[in-house]
Amino acid sequence: AIGPELAWFNLCLRKLDLAGNGSISSYGWSAMLHGLGGGVLEEINFRGCSLDQAKATAIGAKLAASKTSLSTVTFRRNSHLSANDWDVLLGVLDGAALEIIDFSACDLDEEKAAAIGANLPALKDSLRKLDLEGNRDLPAAGWSTMLHGLGG
Repeated sequence: AIGPELAWFNLCLRKLDLAGNGSISSYGWSAMLHGLGGGVLEEINFRGCSLDQAKATAIGAKLAASKTSLSTVTFRRNSHLSANDWDVLLGVLDGAALEIIDFSACDLDEEKAAAIGANLPALKDSLRKLDLEGNRDLPAAGWSTMLHGLGG
């Protein structure tokens, strides 16, 4: 029921903190974020939302509609996303003017890092901060693959 209410604020809502909402279903995410497209949303926080494939697909479809205004996206503590899920979430942001992306404590592995790295070239001109804190199990090859997307 919050989705239609958020739509009323899409022309003034700049920051949306959805942290800790792990029980929201993929349908719930889609319905809630539906009215935000074409607005002025600058920051969105999905910290600890237990995102998975279905949720990533639903959220990705709605993030695409807000990419022209988004500057900060927080995915912190979402460790159940696959490499393909990261590709879905970041692929829709191609061309966005993102300045900050937070992947802290997302349990990134080499495959997930490669998917993220493949999407970074489309964001590198505006990106100012890439938070990767707490991804302790990511091997050196994964770091290299991911950060290669920011080079040159």
